[in-house]
Amino acid sequence: SQMVRISIGLKSPWSPTELIRRRHSLMEIVTEKTKHNERILLILKGCDPIMQSGVALPTKQKSSFRYLTGCSLASSTFLLSSYNGRIENTTLFYDRRTKTEELWDGEEMSEANMKEMFCIDRVEPHSSLFANLEKLSSPSTLVLYQSKDDFPSLSQWLSRCKMERVDPFLDRLRLVKSRAEIDAMKRSAEIGSRAIVEAMKSGEKSERAFAARLNLEYARSSASPAYPAVVAGGERACTVHYLDLAHPFYNGDCVLVDAGADFNGYFCDISRVFPVNGRFSSPQRVLYDLLETIQLTLIQEARGGDLSLNSLFSSMLHLMGEVLKEGGIFTRELSSRELDRVVEEISLHHVGHYLGMEVHDCPSIDRNITMPPGCIFTIEPGVYIRNGNELIKREFHGLGMRIEDDILVEEGSTVSVITEECPKSIEEVEAIM
Repeated sequence: SQMVRISIGLKSPWSPTELIRRRHSLMEIVTEKTKHNERILLILKGCDPIMQSGVALPTKQKSSFRYLTGCSLASSTFLLSSYNGRIENTTLFYDRRTKTEELWDGEEMSEANMKEMFCIDRVEPHSSLFANLEKLSSPSTLVLYQSKDDFPSLSQWLSRCKMERVDPFLDRLRLVKSRAEIDAMKRSAEIGSRAIVEAMKSGEKSERAFAARLNLEYARSSASPAYPAVVAGGERACTVHYLDLAHPFYNGDCVLVDAGADFNGYFCDISRVFPVNGRFSSPQRVLYDLLETIQLTLIQEARGGDLSLNSLFSSMLHLMGEVLKEGGIFTRELSSRELDRVVEEISLHHVGHYLGMEVHDCPSIDRNITMPPGCIFTIEPGVYIRNGNELIKREFHGLGMRIEDDILVEEGSTVSVITEECPKSIEEVEAIM
């Protein structure tokens, strides 16, 4: 087979103005942090094609590559040169299809269209990459890269240069979303919320069918799955990232759904719980009410401003102990130490994470920073009560629940819930079923 690559989402969703802003902002951050006032080269490798028995499988572009180029072409490399903080030129290295390859994979856009769409000065084949690097570099050149493994053939050349990983600089830039990015994430949240509602209404009878319905709803809105959906019925919901999709829905069970849409490379991340038969049982209702109280309280705390992920996490742990204690789910009175231990056992994960072009975005950004306007994050308390927990009443055993929304930090330190279109209260969820 002549199938050697697959290209998805070729059209850049971003204006030249947006792409240029990102590149200039990145160079400003790098220059400020490194105090390097000579030449800087940024070299990024795009995604590789995935082949299986001669057939190309769908690929998803690396988020940082797409962020700076708007380009989703597999087997491409981006080179940016700047001097004293000012961008000199940009080049996309891409090996165009042969005539035979075009018969199999289709005709490609012209070089002129690539330059215009991705806001690139030049498009060249990979065979000229090394010559370009040699021409632009000197012992004083700073090279920004993501992984040394991306360019094994350049290892000798790279060893002669000053090198810095670009991810910490990119994470700092990507943490604060532009207006265009916020609009994309709001659209993603709208699509993801509607997909969950439609899947709940559909009456699907299994975990796999429900996940497939989510994917169908994404596709109807020109989106795709941000990540493999968690659809976990019954006690499988106590496995935080259950991905097997191997079981039918059983009458009387609750189902935990954790799913998100990818719209133009920007993700939403939503978790909801619904009863298979349309009505929460008494224990399910009690636990869900308690968890919703915790989540709504945390959202209200976030509205006070000057918040960090870790401060919200501390609040969640305290709240969970107090709210679950008052809710009467424990078999006996617990000491403070016992309460702390059981909360740690049943909550399992952090209260939230940064969100953007990755579901766990900007991993180098400390969770103790005060989140700035334009930052989007999740608030997602969860309770996972496995069978056999002697400190919790038996009627709650086997219940796993998580409620997750996506939160935008606004100017003036307030916040808004961009996934609010996804029903959350017991009354709203039961009304859908």
